[in-house]
Order: sequence, then C-alpha cells, then structure tokens
Amino acid sequence: MKSIFLTLLYLLTAIGHADAISVQRIYADLENLTFVSDQGSAQARDLYIEIGNRGGQREPRPRAPVSQELFIYRNGTDLEIETSLTTIMWKGIPEWLTVNLNLKARDLEAALGYDPAHQVKIKELFVTKPSLGQARFRDLKVECFPQNGEFTRFELLLGQCLAKGKLSSGPFDIPTLKTFLAHDVLAQDQFISLRELGKSIQLILSDNKYSLDVLTYMMGINLRSNGTVHFDGKTKVATIRIDAIRFGRINITKMAFVVLRDVLTTDGIRVEPPYLYIQL
Repeated sequence: MKSIFLTLLYLLTAIGHADAISVQRIYADLENLTFVSDQGSAQARDLYIEIGNRGGQREPRPRAPVSQELFIYRNGTDLEIETSLTTIMWKGIPEWLTVNLNLKARDLEAALGYDPAHQVKIKELFVTKPSLGQARFRDLKVECFPQNGEFTRFELLLGQCLAKGKLSSGPFDIPTLKTFLAHDVLAQDQFISLRELGKSIQLILSDNKYSLDVLTYMMGINLRSNGTVHFDGKTKVATIRIDAIRFGRINITKMAFVVLRDVLTTDGIRVEPPYLYIQL
C-alpha cells in the first residue's frame, strides 16, 4: 500500500521543475494520461504554468484554457515533460519507482503551488506492476501540505507529504491484496472473484504518524493500520514503522510482512519487521 502511495506522489510531482525559484504554480487538467516503459503522453484541456516570484492569491485555474499534447520521457534519473510552451525537467525520480510501471489515468486534475495544499484528483487510475497485477482506483484524491515554494524537488515534497498529507479513494481493486485476504486470512476463494476489493481508502499522515482505513467488500470488514513515518533528507531514506495491521478483529501484522517481503522486491525497498525502508 505504501508503494502505491509513493506512485501517487510521483503523479503529483511529475509536472514539477528542477528549479524551485522558477516555477511557482502549475495547474493541469488532463483528459487522459498514459505512462508505459518510461514514456508517456497526455491531452491537456487546461494548462497553466506561473513562472517568477510568488504574487498574490490566485484561483487554481488558468484564465484561458489551452488544449495541447504533453509528452513525458525519462532521461537518466530525470523526467522531461515537453509541452508546446516549454520543456520542464523534474530531477531525481528514482528509477525503481517507474521500472515496469504502466499508468493510465482518466480525468486528472493537478493544482501545485496553491494554498493551502497541493492537490491531485483522478477520476479513474490503473496502476500495473508485476507484483501488483493491475490495481484500479476510482475517485482518487491526494493532498499534501508542504511549505510554500518547495514542491518542485521530489525529495522535499515527499518528506513533507509524509509528515502531513491525505489520500482517499472510492471503489478500488488490488489483486495481490485480494488474494492475500481471501487465501491467507479468510481461506475462502470466492472472494477472489469479486469485481472490486473495496469501497474506500482513507490514508492520513500527520506529525509523522499514519492512519490507514480500508473498507472492503468482504462482508464490509475494515482493514486498518497505523504506525509512524520519517524521511531523512540527507540519506533520502523513508522509514515506515508498521505498528499494527488488522482485518476486522484479526491481527494480520505478521502475515502481512510475509506478503510484503514477497511483493516488495525492488532494490529501493527493504522489509525488516516492523519497518519498511525506502531508498530514493
């Protein structure tokens, strides 16, 4: 679940710029976005980029809509976003985060650099990774509350979002989690045939603590987890301590870590119960 959250943070920051002084605000309303094999494209219905010193308050919407095509490329450790207006570069996106990643987003709206929070809303998102299968989310919303002017560096934004942020989703499906709950927890195969795993997700991060609440379709049982998060800007390591994971009244923390060891096999993630270490 944390790897999914990081992927969503990638979506939020992929339209940033390496120089925090140059780009102050970005608003984008994308009809469709695809990202496959480190290349992507999107159709922008509205696109607004504010360059220069931060001025007064402005509504997070451009005055004149501009419809245009965006192209995304990986260049080493950087991502380049090419528009008809300019080419934007985002520095330091970890390669393991996008390797074998297939993203498809429908109706994505991003408002970055606006008060009081950066916000990304996606009507429907498909995330395909070998370890996850094809996860699907509807009515997804990510909010982060970093300091003003510091959203254009990935590690800064990530550290601040882990300190204070929110993620919510409507109906969703995560094949790996569905299989784990059906086989290892309830031992009832019929749950795997459910079209969707859950009704909603609510993840809240505040004061370096997290609270996760997932309402599933499996007899309406909640999956809950809580713990702490910390990001070291010098070593660029995010440390997540999982204090507990419960499915209804069943404590599944130990079983969940077994699954996490099998699923999180990339070079950037290390599982050592009760901790997850994520190297950027």
